[in-house]
Amino acid sequence: MASAMCHSQTESSSHRSALTPNSEGTRALYNITTRTPGCQVDITETRVLDFETNTSGLFSNDPRIVEAKWLGKDNQVVWLKELDFGVTEVWIADADNTEQTYVNLRMPSNPDPSLEKFSVPVSSHCAGRINGRATHLKVHRLRNQYFDDIAIAVACPAYLNGDLYNETSATSPADGVRNAIWYTTLRKKAMTNNRSDPNYLKYIISPTRFVNALRGTDLECPLPSPDGTSTDFDISTGGIVFLARDSNQSATAPMLSTLTTYLSKHSLRHQS
Repeated sequence: MASAMCHSQTESSSHRSALTPNSEGTRALYNITTRTPGCQVDITETRVLDFETNTSGLFSNDPRIVEAKWLGKDNQVVWLKELDFGVTEVWIADADNTEQTYVNLRMPSNPDPSLEKFSVPVSSHCAGRINGRATHLKVHRLRNQYFDDIAIAVACPAYLNGDLYNETSATSPADGVRNAIWYTTLRKKAMTNNRSDPNYLKYIISPTRFVNALRGTDLECPLPSPDGTSTDFDISTGGIVFLARDSNQSATAPMLSTLTTYLSKHSLRHQS
């Protein structure tokens, strides 16, 4: 991660992403990316817009935040955090709590002390991790016996046998790797013995780790780049619907002739 310190006298330019409203339509998440000629990295802020007051507040400027979106429960936000060694963590915070704290980014890939601290919500917590580089985050609130469960799915590379692939610790060549959909649930668990503690219950990945929905098949989803996008799959209470390519098809066949829409056999309704 390069230094964010800039000494350029050239005027900076900013770009705002599209707004992502919550289910009530009262708030929206968006990013502002600032680019300054001469700087080695762009500076990105994740912000929350309050439609009622027409004001915007900083959610975080941690550069490791990826794909922040509404969890589907209250005004909680979920995002992916990219770490060293090819690991991705799942983090959650309450957008109603605007109090900020600071995180230290002194990591092997980031020895620059000028990048030590970035702002994050004080309410944020790590809900779990997957030992690979995850993308295309999807969440969906379930209506099962636990009521508050949240289905979560990501795209992450896998070996042909279905095992998770991590590029930094891989012992096999990457040509034996393809994209896969990994899923599990977020479930509220007691974090303390004090029921009056506002942090008594928090969402964590439970009861299982991420599972490869495509294990035992010859399917690949999302599609290999540059064709693959976040719209290649989605989740619901009933399962996972996805667009996939069968690797048994000829590699020289036209892409569109090898695509099929599937409904996963993995039910998300009654995970326990």
